Amino acid sequence: MNTMHEITEEIKNIISLDIEKREGKSRKIKDKDVANALEIDPQLLATAKNRGKILFEQISNFCAKRRISINTLFYDQTVESLSENTDRFFAIKYCLTH
Repeated sequence: MNTMHEITEEIKNIISLDIEKREGKSRKIKDKDVANALEIDPQLLATAKNRGKILFEQISNFCAKRRISINTLFYDQTVESLSENTDRFFAIKYCLTH
């Protein structure tokens, strides 16, 4: 599983295009931008990173709003690598419940 430092860097990559589009120019993405994207106080993000804590709820909400697989941030897994097993699970679940 990725650390909060690694997850923060990936979120920076994700939000960089949004910030560039909104501001009309590219710039260095900071931790405060990540905190804003996660809808938390920047100090909470700093504390989590320093303590090695992962902000599961905030990250899962961020992913849900942006329709991003949470596994991308936690495990560096691509959607393609997950789709076969996920599709198989839903097929089994669908057959069992219908």
